[in-house]
Amino acid sequence: MYQAVGWDGFERVLLRNQMRHCPRCGAPLAAAYRRLRRLILLRERLALTVQVDRCTDPACPLAVGFGPPEEARLALPKFTYGLDVLTEIARLRWIYERSVPEIHAALRQDYGLPIAERTVTYATETWQELATAWVLHDRARLAALRAQGGIILAIDGLQPEKGHETVYVLRDAISRQNLLTRPLTNSASGELVPLIAEVAALGVPILGVVTDKQQSLVLAVEQALPGVPHQLCQFHFLRDLALPVADADRKLKTGIKVRLRGIAPAERRLARAPATDPNVRQAAAYCGSVLRRAARDAHG
Repeated sequence: MYQAVGWDGFERVLLRNQMRHCPRCGAPLAAAYRRLRRLILLRERLALTVQVDRCTDPACPLAVGFGPPEEARLALPKFTYGLDVLTEIARLRWIYERSVPEIHAALRQDYGLPIAERTVTYATETWQELATAWVLHDRARLAALRAQGGIILAIDGLQPEKGHETVYVLRDAISRQNLLTRPLTNSASGELVPLIAEVAALGVPILGVVTDKQQSLVLAVEQALPGVPHQLCQFHFLRDLALPVADADRKLKTGIKVRLRGIAPAERRLARAPATDPNVRQAAAYCGSVLRRAARDAHG
């Protein structure tokens, strides 16, 4: 996985499965195809390249292909806006009882989101379906999960603002189906274990778990699913890994600006001075050497 910031303001991210053997049957995985997807989160813009793999055993249910579990933790299938945007819309709608136009205005003002009112309406309807979805009430969905041989459980807590309830979403990363959604006022591991136990009670094998390394989640997974492989979200891991580099880059830019702050006024004065003056030519050469040295320092 790599990350880079493009000219269009979207952060380019490659997501791929970290496992190289099928979680269902253990056969080697092979690259199937890549698909492109753009996501708009509350504070991030992502241009995803998703690597889809398939099991090399034609008889395996996962031979049709499956993507990395991190994708399911970011957004619903075929949605442009992330789960955090849907959670913020739900908070404004049902906690603060804002109207759709008011929610639309708040999203554009507070987060600069390029979103239409019609999309806000659709998001509220989708959230209602998401919050009430429960796989035990749908025998066809439960049978499909069993037929695919198991689930990779992606768990994430969504809290748009501190001090408010955290909505925990538990999803299957293979089928990209929602399994359980539950708001909690307390995110301690003791409160999270029952949520994981509810999904485990479905009777579908849990092949692996993906979380963002939230300490209470890590403890809850260890307690509720001992021995099940637990992978940390590569998107969150690399984003945190890049923070020191971004801070160093910002300090470097600030230092260069401070060092070069007096060059531009000097160049303007030199431009107005007679070009035949030897002192002017010497000063211009000195300004040029300072700029070249600063450029060399900036590049290492």
